Amino acid sequence: MKIIADSEHIRFFRERRYIQFDEVISQIRLDEVNRAIDALLSSRTGAKPELLPSFPPAEIYPYACDLWKESEIIKKFDCQSRCADLILSLFDAQKFILGSDQLLVPEHAKTMGYVPYYSQVFPEPLALEEQGSIQGVHSALIVCLSGESKGIKSVFPTHPGSVTVLSPEYVLDLGELENNLTQRFLLITYAKPDAVYLYREGDPNTHYRKSLGYTFGDKLLKKGHPPIRL
Repeated sequence: MKIIADSEHIRFFRERRYIQFDEVISQIRLDEVNRAIDALLSSRTGAKPELLPSFPPAEIYPYACDLWKESEIIKKFDCQSRCADLILSLFDAQKFILGSDQLLVPEHAKTMGYVPYYSQVFPEPLALEEQGSIQGVHSALIVCLSGESKGIKSVFPTHPGSVTVLSPEYVLDLGELENNLTQRFLLITYAKPDAVYLYREGDPNTHYRKSLGYTFGDKLLKKGHPPIRL
């Protein structure tokens, strides 16, 4: 069944530049994509899947970009029609492609000597267009893959299967994740058809795509980024 924003959702979204929806993605699909993510991270890091939850964000973030490039399951998850239809109902611009994805894992408890990763690497909130290495962001989706919110009001979804849709102008504070000790999220960025890969100093993975054969200035569509709606 399609999930489509109604007039009240659209009004809220245009005012706040974000909106959360609950129960968008089934537990079956979450289990499938979580297994695929763990298998891919195990391959990329060389660690056993069961050890991955013990790794802090600093050891996961560099390996958790563009997961869709190496997994058909993750690619289909990022491109699923259920989410695309929801995004289409909120935006005037109807054409977009898959840009990137980034796994966001929980912080560790603040013990002596531990420095939270997200607030250190992302010291100030930035608009999506300024945060990553894609010029020409259409929208973004934050999916809660696992874990429950502890009641702290945040743009990040509260329950597994919940999603937050973001406009490219939304100023996202990844430093909020300093207090996240239980939830795992997938940040999926969608791009305009003419979007390009460029250098972004504040993006820890700005050079990552070079390992995939990209050079700065490449058009994403020509590098195999699948169209969602064209």
